[in-house]
Amino acid sequence: MGRHQPPRPLAAGDVVAVHSDALGAWAASQVTGVDAAAECAAVLELDWSGPEPAAVADLGDVRPLRLTHHSWGGTLSYWNHGWVLPRSFTVIGSLLPLVAEPSGAYASVWGRGEQLARQRHWDNGDRGDWNAPHSLTCTAEELAAEHARGAVRSDVKHLTVRRITRFDCARLAAVFPNLTRLSLSGNLARSLRRQP
Repeated sequence: MGRHQPPRPLAAGDVVAVHSDALGAWAASQVTGVDAAAECAAVLELDWSGPEPAAVADLGDVRPLRLTHHSWGGTLSYWNHGWVLPRSFTVIGSLLPLVAEPSGAYASVWGRGEQLARQRHWDNGDRGDWNAPHSLTCTAEELAAEHARGAVRSDVKHLTVRRITRFDCARLAAVFPNLTRLSLSGNLARSLRRQP
């Protein structure tokens, strides 16, 4: 059975701010709705960054973030997240929700300015791959090679590992001791056949 209220007070219209490593500044989002039955919140990222805001007024002219980088085609950066507001986020006030329609997209983690950083990278004419500071994307094979070399990457906090066929978590912890975020993709399950 779902809770009646989120663990931290959260309501439609709330504007939240968080420091973004990707931007080297603060970023903001708006909660446009809270679904108690599903225990999720619809969160619209805002096209703003700057020094730590104390109130919504510090954001100036508030507008949603529209994504045109790569193949986004002008869609809003608008996601459903679990309604647990991460500890690093602060509610700085409330506004009427900037969009009325619900979001059809889901993401496991709240955005911390990465999409805004990607959009600005794109708007500046740089069409190459963008990696946030302290972030790394690699394959499982590359991770194994780093481990074999005895490498320790204490600078990496956010890691994405792709094309997994076999994966050793001990190697992961040895190479990247300071991870705070991890994303894995590939063959993450193995079926075991019963022996007759």
